[in-house]
Amino acid sequence: MGLTDGILYGPISACTSVCSHAVGASNPNLAGQYIQIAMGIYLLSSIPIIFFWWTFMEDVIMYIEWGDPETAALAQDFTRVYIWTYVLGGVSTSLWRLLEVAGHVV
Repeated sequence: MGLTDGILYGPISACTSVCSHAVGASNPNLAGQYIQIAMGIYLLSSIPIIFFWWTFMEDVIMYIEWGDPETAALAQDFTRVYIWTYVLGGVSTSLWRLLEVAGHVV
């Protein structure tokens, strides 16, 4: 799950550069729009990844032979809870980067 989520962090990582340009040009509204666009891209591109891991984690565990069916079922249950930390992490990271660029991070 970490690899697929790491790939989706691209737009959020780019926010540091483009938001610093917007804040430097005294245009905080543009910086906010960049953050909103990055979060939108991140959330929309997360939907197929969430669906894949939500549906097929048990099959993936069984395919790579990492455990018995009971372990695979537990991995599926764990994934269905844990995958939301990636979604919330992406949203909080983008907001944190906006605050960092604006100089409001302690």
